[in-house]
Amino acid sequence: MGKKGYGSAFGEAQRTCYFYIDFLKRNFDRQINTLVIDALDGIHVLPFARRGINVDCYETNNILINGGIIDGFKITGLLNKNKYFNLNDFVNIHNKNFYKNAVESKYDFVYVYRSLHLDRNKEVPIDKKIKKILTSVKDGGYVYILYHLAVKDNDYINYPKSQYLRPGEMSKYFDYRWKILDNHERNKLTIHNAHPFNSIDHKHRVGYIFAQKRRYYKKKIYNYNFEVFYDGTDDMED
Repeated sequence: MGKKGYGSAFGEAQRTCYFYIDFLKRNFDRQINTLVIDALDGIHVLPFARRGINVDCYETNNILINGGIIDGFKITGLLNKNKYFNLNDFVNIHNKNFYKNAVESKYDFVYVYRSLHLDRNKEVPIDKKIKKILTSVKDGGYVYILYHLAVKDNDYINYPKSQYLRPGEMSKYFDYRWKILDNHERNKLTIHNAHPFNSIDHKHRVGYIFAQKRRYYKKKIYNYNFEVFYDGTDDMED
């Protein structure tokens, strides 16, 4: 990623992220506007911006934005990274909680990585969080959500409904206005390396969904050649 110390304290960006960047580049012949919710230190913001894609991102933690130390991890803040990589023209940072504020814009692509279960968002019911995400997608636009499933489906103490989905629940939030292109959930626990806010190696049960918001009332019809071949295996490994 360039100068040492300018990577993410949360590890490498998902390879999936780069897959969707290429997907967007193939299928939009104009400037693309993307939303990243809970941006952290920019782990999934910078890949989009460095490919010339506009990114609005939301982050509430000032250390992740400005730099500092969290749980022994040295954080190079998103602001410093934007300056170093000369990305200020592509990245707009909202220092507030996405789920607790009005949706300001609609986007071609919304990228949500491990956001629904975060403690900072636990006061907002999960149905409202998902509805807020889907409301932010333009007609004809796309959404990708990587989410945590409860490790034990009947344990609502350690895996409350406001933070953790149960198998098969996510797809129920997508009504007739949506075309689900890919949805995969894995029962096997996947290893996640130590990172800020969870400083030991740990395991999660995760799923992801990728969907397009249908066009119903646009007078002008846009014909795109959409191709999705990614099998999602990488989503389950980080």
